Amino acid sequence: EGGQATEWTSIAPPSTDYGWVGVGLSGDGRIMATVGNESGAAMAVSHDRGATWASTPAFPSIYSHYWVEVSEDGETIVAAASDQIVGTANSGGDWQILSKPLPRSFAFAAADDGTAYARVTNGGVKTSPDAISWTDRPGFVSQSLKYFGSENILYGVNVTGTFIRSTDQGATNTLVGTVPGALEGIRGYPSSLTCSSDGVKVAFVAGGLGVYFSEDAGVTWRLFVS
Repeated sequence: EGGQATEWTSIAPPSTDYGWVGVGLSGDGRIMATVGNESGAAMAVSHDRGATWASTPAFPSIYSHYWVEVSEDGETIVAAASDQIVGTANSGGDWQILSKPLPRSFAFAAADDGTAYARVTNGGVKTSPDAISWTDRPGFVSQSLKYFGSENILYGVNVTGTFIRSTDQGATNTLVGTVPGALEGIRGYPSSLTCSSDGVKVAFVAGGLGVYFSEDAGVTWRLFVS
């Protein structure tokens, strides 16, 4: 049915006046990248699970970037605001604006190799090979997204508790499992979907309900109550 989280670790921000805006993790959780609202939008990177932090130079945005994706080696980092996407290929040594101005987005995912992007808009899920040209994916109904693996498999979960995956950028999808119990509308809105490098361990935050966790690639789920 569910479970109580046995251990949580508190991670200090890069500075005392740094407010968390978006956080991304490598698949093994070792490398973290976060956007804060210190002096506008600032990016900091940690290679030791948040024990120490280094600020990145020349973050090219005045926006707060709510979604952050980090590759397994920590070199590629992509950050997305509601209407802009920026990226780096050298752990924040320099940044590029990847996208044209975008309609408002409500969720975002990027693949490690920079060849696949996905976002949720008012019109549904859209995917792109370059963050510029986007394709509607009406069959991939999801409120939260995550890419993983060398084949850029896309996971998604929606407000009905349906967990799906796609191997062709959302053109088609397969039902993997169903989160037990209704997610109770806005209180259980699924966000912050993430997974291990191999896609076996999956987790997402469900609004005011807590963190749902799967250890079999989304087939079965249990609830960690915060």
